[in-house]
Amino acid sequence: MFDSAADAMLLVEEFGHIVLANTTAQQLFGYSADELSGLTVEILIVPRYRKQYRYHQAQFLSHPMKRSMGVGNELMVVDRDGKEMLLDISLSPIVIQKQLYILITFNAAKRRLDVEQALRVSEERLRLAKQAAGLGIFDYEIKRNIVYWDDQMRKLWGDHSEKTVSYEEFVARIHPEDRAARQRAIDCAMNPAGNGEFKAEYRVVNSINGDERYIAAMGRVYFEAGQPNRLVGVTRDVTEQKNIEKKLQMQRDETEDILKQQVAARTA
Repeated sequence: MFDSAADAMLLVEEFGHIVLANTTAQQLFGYSADELSGLTVEILIVPRYRKQYRYHQAQFLSHPMKRSMGVGNELMVVDRDGKEMLLDISLSPIVIQKQLYILITFNAAKRRLDVEQALRVSEERLRLAKQAAGLGIFDYEIKRNIVYWDDQMRKLWGDHSEKTVSYEEFVARIHPEDRAARQRAIDCAMNPAGNGEFKAEYRVVNSINGDERYIAAMGRVYFEAGQPNRLVGVTRDVTEQKNIEKKLQMQRDETEDILKQQVAARTA
């Protein structure tokens, strides 16, 4: 387990000498197991940080307790070739035959920082894409009967306050004539025998100004132990599209009426 761990691990005795190093630690620092055995951990610390390390080492030894990886638990280390690395560390005290050892686990902090940066970039891209497409996002927790919705959704519904709303409050803004059809679409999506896909179009009545907007919604139901757990999806305001369709239909109807009148006049 120790040697096959994905993270670099060092087992150190209380005076700071390395007792064991797993394969990942050997690869990370560029030393063999024999070369690391007996060295002080301080050798692997960037020289300008060694005084700080000694202080934290003394603090830890005065009150040995597990310290997990996370923000603030980073350490600048150096490998055999002098390459500096920022690593996350966790410390776990282990007592074997009344002898205190410390298991030090290293993980590349840069990897975590890169992931966090990538997440921020991805979220910004999503925000811009949503803004450009006029999309709103919702997350309906079925068991808790709560709907999480974003700014765009709250704007359409006419509620600018809370980021969560009860399902009953959410449905209350949907036009009464459209609720039944929408509910049938949800019931179909929540059927474990189906594929969980949800699609519906309905009108929403803004609670602030009374405006009616046409909404196209689509999403997916996620199941847990065979039961519907969450419905996550997006909505799009299609009011303009619906208005254009109505105008086109009116033009078609007018054209048909004119043709009927012309035919009637010629055959009279």
